[in-house]
Amino acid sequence: MRHLVPASLCVALVLRSVAVASDPAIVPVTVVIEGQSVNGVGLVTAVDNLAVNSLGQFLVEADTDNANTNADTVVVDASGLRFQEGQVLLLPAGATLDSFDALTLNDAGNAAWNLFIAGTTTSTDSGIYFNDTLTLLESTISTSPTFTVPTPYIGFFETKYNNNGQVLVVASVDDPLIASTVDRALVIFDVDSIGTLLGETVVAKEGDVLAGQTAPVADFGTGPHNFAFSDGGDSMFFADTTDATTVDGNVYVNNTLLAREGSPSPIAARTWLSLSSSRMDLSPNGQHYVYTGQLSAPTTDDQLVVRDGVKFIQEGDSLPDIAPFLFTAFGTGGIRITDSGDVVWIGDWDDPNTAQDVGLFYNHKLLVQEGVTQINGQTVESISTVQDDLSISSNGRYILFEATLVGGLNGAFLIDLGPWTDLGGSLAGTNGAPRLRGAGALVPSQFVSFTVSEAAPNAQFALVLGLTPAFITPFYGGTLLPTPHLVISGFSTDANGNVLLPGVWPGGFPSGGAIFAQALVADAGAPFGVAISNAVVGSAP
Repeated sequence: MRHLVPASLCVALVLRSVAVASDPAIVPVTVVIEGQSVNGVGLVTAVDNLAVNSLGQFLVEADTDNANTNADTVVVDASGLRFQEGQVLLLPAGATLDSFDALTLNDAGNAAWNLFIAGTTTSTDSGIYFNDTLTLLESTISTSPTFTVPTPYIGFFETKYNNNGQVLVVASVDDPLIASTVDRALVIFDVDSIGTLLGETVVAKEGDVLAGQTAPVADFGTGPHNFAFSDGGDSMFFADTTDATTVDGNVYVNNTLLAREGSPSPIAARTWLSLSSSRMDLSPNGQHYVYTGQLSAPTTDDQLVVRDGVKFIQEGDSLPDIAPFLFTAFGTGGIRITDSGDVVWIGDWDDPNTAQDVGLFYNHKLLVQEGVTQINGQTVESISTVQDDLSISSNGRYILFEATLVGGLNGAFLIDLGPWTDLGGSLAGTNGAPRLRGAGALVPSQFVSFTVSEAAPNAQFALVLGLTPAFITPFYGGTLLPTPHLVISGFSTDANGNVLLPGVWPGGFPSGGAIFAQALVADAGAPFGVAISNAVVGSAP
């Protein structure tokens, strides 16, 4: 049935198998750059924060050269200015926008965030806003029965906004029955389509004794990467208890304890030394999680990233794209995970050439490398590794990151991984389930690629392509999703279980047509000697 796939498509997709860092289908584009003009405000001088959603819509907070320092910070989108420091707010009366906390952007294009305001009293100078509409003002009395009446909100830290009208807030309150004057709580606000507060649900608060603990909570992580929120309302967070400092830090998903200082880590004979700076994320579907932490000695390999309970990457590890060098750090900014468990992260390694020792990774593939990657013909000079450096859309298609180009031009840059949807359906082998990713737009003459990762090392594999789904089961103990119109074989994974197949999308493929793909990997640890990757489908515009 080979004739069902255009011959040009077959040629384009099997030009070569490579195991190099450069994936030609990954082409970052500029969305905001230093020197760019912002509608009537001034020229951008630096990027401060960013967010992107599943439609590729973005928000970028930036400083400008506006002479009025009370009006020089802006939030822009693709059309230009959206919010500005100093703008008048409808509520409370007389208020103006003073400054922004971390950005959020859901798939409907709305933000729900903590804004600091001017023109009011010190007890009402911040609030949770839906875009620029007030949802809840500082000093408001909570209506949640979990708090003692009256418990006012006396401040807010960061927020997470999901696609189901819920906002997870790290809040400061003053509950009369909690001894301290400033009490911390994690609260979910339910809001309607215009930002009206519908209800409050307390996830956890200071003084609570969480599952697996004997000591009460003293505080929660308050940074933008110290907690996470799924579309289903699942919460992931760091909790600090009143226990001894060697065992007081904990990572939770809802009521499930994932990690505790002083307790065993996923690395044999190593315990968790510190989780207080743990950065974490929860997939939108709530099925996957990722977090960072510091292990007990030795310090040469004590930084660890955990995905779904097992090691993902560790200080001292290497990858084919950076070999022979070893990772030394993973930055202090964001680390993100998608519905299919794919992780986007920043890594720093020990290349003596420090002009090219930091990169942006997707799973174990290097997407962007400082000193190497070019954007619009200009080389990336540095990639931000600090707090507000990285955002990914809830569907995992778009990655927005901060970097500086040669010449000192700071900006926000967007990667579109292409119109590929993960359909699941994997079958694990020795290394777990192989991961297949498609990248690139299905447009004639544009680069596309398939990447197999986390498969058995040095193993033969085949890529099955089909124009329609078949759901053939049982198939080597699993399910083959594509109709096998074309089977590409003769390649093998590298020593780390990865391989990249790049090509160019041909002409003649019908608009709206789909291509389904799934990888089969020889693996003695699979039920019938074959591990099966997730299936992906790409759609032509």
